[in-house]
Amino acid sequence: MLSAPAHLGKLTNMRRPLDSPFSPGSDTVPQVWAGRAAQLSDWRDVLRPRRLGGIAERGRTILGEAGTGKSSLVRKISADAAQGGDWATSQLRIPAGADPLKRVAVALIDLAREAGLAAAREERIKRLLGRVEAVALSGVSVSLREAAGPDPYTSLSELLIEIGREAARHKDRMVLLHVDEVQNITDDAVRSQLLIALGGALV
Repeated sequence: MLSAPAHLGKLTNMRRPLDSPFSPGSDTVPQVWAGRAAQLSDWRDVLRPRRLGGIAERGRTILGEAGTGKSSLVRKISADAAQGGDWATSQLRIPAGADPLKRVAVALIDLAREAGLAAAREERIKRLLGRVEAVALSGVSVSLREAAGPDPYTSLSELLIEIGREAARHKDRMVLLHVDEVQNITDDAVRSQLLIALGGALV
């Protein structure tokens, strides 16, 4: 018969299902966050302050093997940003074969509504929202029907810039766009358009 020290028995009874800090499942943000201090600090102490100060700073791409917590990390950053008053999208997960421009366009329309742009009286803003709504419906293919108009990625950049201008008027507000599973965008042309749309707004 085997026996164990009494203190080990106490340790095994310390956690119950309702108070366990371990949260299994993809993208789950645990109640008790541990690790990734450098990446969290990068957002809080580098990226956000520099952008709020009008200083150029590149966007961030989180890389790593599957199951290493990339999505959970970005969800944590996004949640912290939203709780702090920033305008942040939900997780924009891109499935294989999907049109990422449509997904991003829908999210930008939601952000524009939050920023108050949907009620803008300027014809320029109304036309811009109309173009992005067309992208939300048709994605990349909208350019095939409206050859005379701007490319879809250009419209996304322009709207993101307008949202950023509205955020700047609040002095201490950022715009955070959270795109996940970018590796599923296998069409080089579409991926290039998405990256240019986002990069073009970092002005």
